[in-house]
Amino acid sequence: MSLKKKLYYFDNNDQTIKCEEKIITIKLNTGFSESYESDNEIFEKIITNKFIKNKIYPPDVIVDSENKIYFENIKLCELLGQNSFLQEIKTSKLLLKKINNLLSNIEENLDFIESRLPSINKLELNIINIMKKYRKSHHEDWTVIYETLTNLRECINEFGYSDYHDFIYLNNKLVSLKKFFIIGDLNFLFFVNDFYKLNEFYNNISLPKKFISYLNNEIKDVDNFNNKSFMKTFDFVNDEFNQLIEKYNISA
Repeated sequence: MSLKKKLYYFDNNDQTIKCEEKIITIKLNTGFSESYESDNEIFEKIITNKFIKNKIYPPDVIVDSENKIYFENIKLCELLGQNSFLQEIKTSKLLLKKINNLLSNIEENLDFIESRLPSINKLELNIINIMKKYRKSHHEDWTVIYETLTNLRECINEFGYSDYHDFIYLNNKLVSLKKFFIIGDLNFLFFVNDFYKLNEFYNNISLPKKFISYLNNEIKDVDNFNNKSFMKTFDFVNDEFNQLIEKYNISA
């Protein structure tokens, strides 16, 4: 089905809102399909309908859209026309891909941390035993090794507990958001706002602060954290711990 509508869009070239009459093409559901549709294809149709229901028209339903996102009224265009996050998810395919990619990245980090939790717990126990032994014996090296041991334990706690909690939280919230948006009646604009917040939360999950301060000259890019960054964290803590053991001839 095709129809003509007067639609608005934000022109980035001269930073103004413009109005054009555009042809909208909408695929009708005939009740049967000649070929099997994947879950993603079904989800994309549902998401496209949610765009249109909220008077937002993705480029893939507009003839000669020039990859622009259009709005049915000027107020909505004023509100969302310059929204950079909406531009990243301006079609159902882009939106679904961004959700799934984020879920995949979160899962990858969770798998990595979970596989190392036993080693992390053992390493923390060793550090605590050394601190206890040197503190109680009033060992002459206690004041020297105290700061390194404390920093290593803080690093372990943030890596194994704080960051793990953040990723579990993100996974739960994003899975729920996707479910209630696609098969529920969650408002499209509420969804965009919540998805943006979760995406920003993911981008701002920090590696242990002590770790960053140790390796500030070696890590050039800490904007997008993934399991490779956590690998560096874990390896670094182990290396520091082993060097400390060797340097001071420590036995827990």
